[in-house]
Amino acid sequence: MTNRAGGHYTSPKEVFLWCASTTVRRVETGDTAELVGRAARGDRSAFDVLYRRHARSVAAAVASRISGNEDRADAVQETFLRAWKKLDTLRDPEQFLPWLYAIARNVATSAGRSKTRTAAGTLNDDISAAPEAMGPEELAELASLSAAAKGAMVVLSHRDATVITMATTFGFGPAEIAAALAITEGNAAVILHRARVRLRKELLARGVIDERGAPSDV
Repeated sequence: MTNRAGGHYTSPKEVFLWCASTTVRRVETGDTAELVGRAARGDRSAFDVLYRRHARSVAAAVASRISGNEDRADAVQETFLRAWKKLDTLRDPEQFLPWLYAIARNVATSAGRSKTRTAAGTLNDDISAAPEAMGPEELAELASLSAAAKGAMVVLSHRDATVITMATTFGFGPAEIAAALAITEGNAAVILHRARVRLRKELLARGVIDERGAPSDV
């Protein structure tokens, strides 16, 4: 990736500033694979769109291993810098997101955070009785519970906050969560299910919701 002076971007901050300042010369349409193809051919505006479409989901992915907003922001920027440099190695544009999340995990790991191993290890829930993927009603309930938790200032565990954000903010299902966190789809379904159950119990215990899940009048 070259900067306007003809040199190469060498830091995450530079690539972030480049993406933030680039003028998109084309309408932001087209699926991810199409944008990847354009970016691989040198279309910077296409890569800018990819950055702005997926930066938040990458931030959610690294949040499972990195704490601190500034460290996460650095990891996101470094992820996209590496992705740009290695874009020509991606053989299947349809696999851009799993490939991008793999880069993000590597960035988080190489950061050498002391809690990386612990955070990764806590994701290995027992999947002997994996629940089915959430349906529309359960996802709607999770979104409602998440909103209630914010209003009541409920502090979620690092892992629960990550998967709930992925599901309610980015619309991730078990397959996408699994790709982002490098776990199995069944494992992701269990984690998401248990996060919803724990959140509901916490809100019930605090009297924020009633047994039906409706806001409490108390």
